[in-house]
Amino acid sequence: MRQVIDDSCTEELKSDNGSDVELELEKVRSNLELERKPAQSEVKAENGLPKRQRRKPKYLTDYALLTEVSYLTSFLAAMQSEDAVHWRRAMEEEMNSLHENSVWTLVDLAPGKKVVDTRWVFCVKTKADGTVAKYKARLVAKGYVQRPGIDYGETFNPVVRFDTVRTILSIGAVEKLKFRQFDVKTAFLYGTLEEEVYVKQSEGFEDGTNRVCRLNRSLYGLKQSPRCWNKKLVHFLKRKGMKQSAADPCLFIRRGQKSKLMLVVYVDDRILAGSNECEMEQFLAEMEKEFRITKGPLDSFLGTEIKLLRDGSIFVGQETYTRRVLKRFRMDEANAVVTPADTVVSASNEDAVLDRTVPYREAVGALMFLMTTTRPDKAYAISMVSQALEKPTVKEWKALKRIFKYLRGTVNYKLHYKSNGKPSLQCFCDADYAGDVTSRRSRTGVVCMYAGGAVSWLSQKQRSVALSTTEAEYVASSEASRELMWLKRLLLELTDVKQTPVIFIDNLGAVKLSKNPEFHKRSKHIAVRFHFVREKWQRRELDVQHISSEDQTADILTKALPKTRSESLRSCLGMIPFPMEC
Repeated sequence: MRQVIDDSCTEELKSDNGSDVELELEKVRSNLELERKPAQSEVKAENGLPKRQRRKPKYLTDYALLTEVSYLTSFLAAMQSEDAVHWRRAMEEEMNSLHENSVWTLVDLAPGKKVVDTRWVFCVKTKADGTVAKYKARLVAKGYVQRPGIDYGETFNPVVRFDTVRTILSIGAVEKLKFRQFDVKTAFLYGTLEEEVYVKQSEGFEDGTNRVCRLNRSLYGLKQSPRCWNKKLVHFLKRKGMKQSAADPCLFIRRGQKSKLMLVVYVDDRILAGSNECEMEQFLAEMEKEFRITKGPLDSFLGTEIKLLRDGSIFVGQETYTRRVLKRFRMDEANAVVTPADTVVSASNEDAVLDRTVPYREAVGALMFLMTTTRPDKAYAISMVSQALEKPTVKEWKALKRIFKYLRGTVNYKLHYKSNGKPSLQCFCDADYAGDVTSRRSRTGVVCMYAGGAVSWLSQKQRSVALSTTEAEYVASSEASRELMWLKRLLLELTDVKQTPVIFIDNLGAVKLSKNPEFHKRSKHIAVRFHFVREKWQRRELDVQHISSEDQTADILTKALPKTRSESLRSCLGMIPFPMEC
């Protein structure tokens, strides 16, 4: 049985640098406790008496947000803080937006109707380099008290896939497109509300009566607000000749004979790309007539830093976020390592379960966001440590720390899309046969490339046990073909180039099986869903080619590799340091 770490066993467990494991864990715990402590102004009520401290729920500590912001939790805390002047100005700006958009009408509460309470939410938004961008105040409805079927109906609202963002950036590098970014101020206030909803007057701006606000438009916090705003935006964009993508509902395209315009939407944040700068400015002017927007050059998007070079090349990375995560988990001064995962599997003498106060899930969540956005080179390592979220052991904790140490040495590495890169879609897929020592399932690794950089990738354990290396590779090729067909459909909407994408496999048996129903005795049991790749090849919608194991880029997504091999394949993914080393 696994043994929970306690004081009696910490002396026997040593970390990588020889210090006690418990000492390192205490450092991380103390760091997180400092983060979770409320501000002094929140501890006391207005009359000076002690007040119950509200801490962040533990079930929310596992999540990594798209943008790092600093929050205040109450109106009183904001007014008692050193930045009270900034917060007051932000609240007045919010109230002006509410009145300009006629968000509500003050009325007496109708009989039998329920009032939804409101609260102020304050945050400091930061730029990509960590400096303060603006003080932001939002009046938010407490939507958790809304009743389904009465106060709201459908709530689904799509957001853009990061694969789409990376694909557009890679196309922009090859075609030397122009980029702009903008966001819509108080976006949710533009959505038209269909239900009859009442909210209380906002704290600090009451008129002294018992009247309530009947909402004419959607308000932040309501369950249906994102959907209402999205419907308003889609209707406007279609009126302006923008076509909604079939591959991604948050991508809008307008193509002419000599120009093209592409818009990426993530709630109220936008990336605008186009070949004609005058057309882009005209579109932004039309947006300004309908909505209040702030615009500027593209330098960041959803926590990623985007560098546009003069030659058209584009770098995408998260250096600021990476440094913040390293500092948060006290790994900013750790000794760097050259690979994210250890190639040597040691004997399992470190199977003691970690104490639940150790921030294992928090660390995995923070690194997971980094991996899915700009760091495919550590996809395998993150996939391995994420399997132990329920009961992580000291062994998994050390593996997780190794990823931090790897990031410490590669903090400035970014995805590079070349202006002279090949405008062709290529996919590399690989499988590590029976790589999981417990379940004996194989691992699939897939990476899709465009313009010299990775635009989509995955590293995951297969759903069933493969009986041979050929079967494992064939199953992996099916996963690759699904991703490739989606990317092909996306590229057909964005470019004029009609091409047959290629899947590269380093197993001859899998290549043959992808084209013809060979090896009947050894393949008759394979599920129908895995024959998808063969159907697409027979229809000439994709091609399957053999590649040597030495040139298999997806190898880095299926197993731990030694230094030289890891660095070589990392470069093949399009990951290089920025600024570029001479």
